Amino acid sequence: MTCPDWAIAFRRARIGVRAGRGSGRPCESFKRRATVAKQNLSVDVHEELRSGIPAPILRHRQAPRPGDRLRRAVDAALAELAATATPDHPTLHKLDDLLVGGLAWAAATGDTCRIESAVHAVRTARVRLDADDPDGARTALVSARDGLNQPSRRDAR
Repeated sequence: MTCPDWAIAFRRARIGVRAGRGSGRPCESFKRRATVAKQNLSVDVHEELRSGIPAPILRHRQAPRPGDRLRRAVDAALAELAATATPDHPTLHKLDDLLVGGLAWAAATGDTCRIESAVHAVRTARVRLDADDPDGARTALVSARDGLNQPSRRDAR
């Protein structure tokens, strides 16, 4: 019974014989023994880790005021209405999108109840824009901006 070539190569590798030589001598790499120094196991690993990590940078971020995004949308809509006396249909659609986005942000952040009067004024402005009444929308947006610039009851505490 003959062994396959891979089995012979495996046996030779186990005893340290290089393939192809057939001399039966151990490989050069197996003649020498490597000396490994003992590790210092009494080192406090946690102290070494802490010494290499920088202290965290604390940045105090100011809490956003209620309705910040709605305020920006109202300011942008007022600027657009001031630039054009009678806005065309694409401009009205753009203004409506701005106001809807501001209202959506106010609702998503839970600010709707804190700035309720401003939210109602913005909704009125949307209805006025839909009815092609830019002056009524401008008046409602000014009212909304005034309601947004007042300090909230939460900030007054």
